[in-house]
Amino acid sequence: YLARMPLVHGACGDTVAYLSSLREITLVKSGTPEDDQNVVIPVGLEPSYLAVGPKHVGVGMNNAALFYDISTKEEVHKEEYNGR
Repeated sequence: YLARMPLVHGACGDTVAYLSSLREITLVKSGTPEDDQNVVIPVGLEPSYLAVGPKHVGVGMNNAALFYDISTKEEVHKEEYNGR
């Protein structure tokens, strides 16, 4: 059972992103009416970190990172970072 949701969040300019469920990121623009500009993006893993940019959001866990386009909500790149 899940006792507590991990606190995973990020911000860029007036946009704040947070983990709204184990595999879902919600982006909120500040200064806009509630739910008008919210964007919900389903992600392919349970992220332990995330980053937000003007047009993309990146999530990752361990050595895997996935990048999503905010406007289309589609995955645009997936990368595995292997150690030496």
